[in-house]
Amino acid sequence: MSGLPRRATVVVASVALLFAVTGCGASAQDQSKAAACDALQRSVSAATSELSASMTDTTSDPAKAVTRIEAVATSFDKGLGAITNPEVKKVGATADAALTAMVAQFTSMLADPAKADTVTLQATLDAVESDFTAVGAVCPD
Repeated sequence: MSGLPRRATVVVASVALLFAVTGCGASAQDQSKAAACDALQRSVSAATSELSASMTDTTSDPAKAVTRIEAVATSFDKGLGAITNPEVKKVGATADAALTAMVAQFTSMLADPAKADTVTLQATLDAVESDFTAVGAVCPD
């Protein structure tokens, strides 16, 4: 499992970079794509550092890591609730589902490390990276 925390860190860095370069926007009524992207960025900007920190905790304090990952997923989910632009909402919802799956995988691994499914976890991390790349394509700088 030593390669998985490194892979997770790469995913976290990709997500953080994505949100560092998203655009700004206007009103929430008839929400523009730029406004929707800005709302997503605000929902996770503080949480991305928390997610990065959680990846370093995966080996030393797995329970703390899971708690931090859950907080990031919750923050993103709440931020997604402010999105009304259909294009951004769609890619955001997909990314949200990937984050939720990642939380479930880490929670499962914490509950029973002997039954850890690293293949599924790797697929989940790949999905998070892919889904946030898709968000970046919809919400470019």
